[in-house]
Amino acid sequence: MNSNIEIKSDNFKATISPLGAELKSVIQVSTNTEFMWQADPIFWQRTSPVLFPIVGKVKNDLLQVNGKSFPLTQHGFARDCEFSIVQQDTSKVSLQLISSDNTLSKYPFSFKLILSYEWVEDSLICSYEVFNLGDVIMPFSIGAHPGFNLPGAALDEWKLVFADKENFTRHLLENGLFNHTTEVLGTNLNELALNETLFDKDAIVFKNLQSTRIKLQHLKSNYGINMSFKGFPFFAVWTKKGCHHFLCLEPWYGCADDINGHIDITKKEGIQLLPSHQKFFANYMLTFSGF
Repeated sequence: MNSNIEIKSDNFKATISPLGAELKSVIQVSTNTEFMWQADPIFWQRTSPVLFPIVGKVKNDLLQVNGKSFPLTQHGFARDCEFSIVQQDTSKVSLQLISSDNTLSKYPFSFKLILSYEWVEDSLICSYEVFNLGDVIMPFSIGAHPGFNLPGAALDEWKLVFADKENFTRHLLENGLFNHTTEVLGTNLNELALNETLFDKDAIVFKNLQSTRIKLQHLKSNYGINMSFKGFPFFAVWTKKGCHHFLCLEPWYGCADDINGHIDITKKEGIQLLPSHQKFFANYMLTFSGF
């Protein structure tokens, strides 16, 4: 396994692992403040996995393609694959994963996936490029799952601030699948106060946000994380039930299956249909403020 990669700006440094091309650390150099969750297995053993070629679960962990079933677990396989470095300098790294016999046994499409991380001044740009290497249309989903450290003693010391006023309607999950029920957390608001009971029902999944910018803000300090995610049609917020140590902010192109039955991947909600030998591109941006 290759060693972790470090990229720097004037004031920050980030560490990326070739395993899953996963962002593992963002540190403000002057204060040594760590913004990323450090994958304590007691709570959650990941930091910022990429979700590909599906987001969420497919029913019975079986992907349906042209009437055939393929074993595929929640959020897909890319997060557990070794990526190779294709470009690296002081402030940027790009890593790629190319389909193989192993991936084709789970997802029968030929692809190349490139994840890039780049400091532009003190903003970290996280980019996805998906290439369809095959001769047929390639259905896929992709999403981000970064977890951020929450210094403090309780989740109610935090709030989410949205760029626009929102009607906060969450779409509820049952064993990881949508169950056709919703819950309204507030209307015509641009702030959502956090507390641990919000996550008793799994992730908060929004399907119709107007905002393309969000801030995770500590109420008792200047500590916060800003995320810009223009173009992503779904957005989720998650931490483990009963946990106040980290919070994930998750822009998605795609979402989980419906609880009622199998859905062919081409008909899944939010699925991307990429023509043969074409490329898909998306990115999100993070900025950080310490204490």
